[in-house]
Amino acid sequence: MDSYELLQTSYKKILFNFLHKKNEQSLYDAQQFSKKVLEENVSPEEIVSIHLEVIQELYPDLPEETQESFQFLLEVMIGYGMAYREHQILRNKQRELESEIDIAADMQHTFMPQEIPQVDDLDIGVITVPASKMSGDYYHVIKDVNGHIGWPLPILSAKEFQLHFACP
Repeated sequence: MDSYELLQTSYKKILFNFLHKKNEQSLYDAQQFSKKVLEENVSPEEIVSIHLEVIQELYPDLPEETQESFQFLLEVMIGYGMAYREHQILRNKQRELESEIDIAADMQHTFMPQEIPQVDDLDIGVITVPASKMSGDYYHVIKDVNGHIGWPLPILSAKEFQLHFACP
């Protein structure tokens, strides 16, 4: 018995019990079935298809219009299933991009100097605030052996940059 047939058999038992007993256990079994099909990546249209086959087996004299309504529902679920899978793919890609941006932001932070050299008669302070998680800004402060300060400020993004010097 393949996995589809196992699902169909399990669903048939759950549906039969629900239709004849209408108890909490049947609803619980249905919830557990839902979890199982999610884990196995069963599409919504496959569940509707299983339902239709089981209903036809349990109730062979079902009116034709009712059976056709399940065909209609199956078509709706096929469209829904495709849209849902595309949505999941886009969500996964978005998570990947967010993870990459987090890594880049952490890396950018490690490039920034952890301490600013102290110079007599000059207070130096730095604040960098990215527009979102990261920016293209970079700075470094260098103090040479003669006590001179070098401050390269490459601008790596198109956002406005302001440099303020406060002198007493």
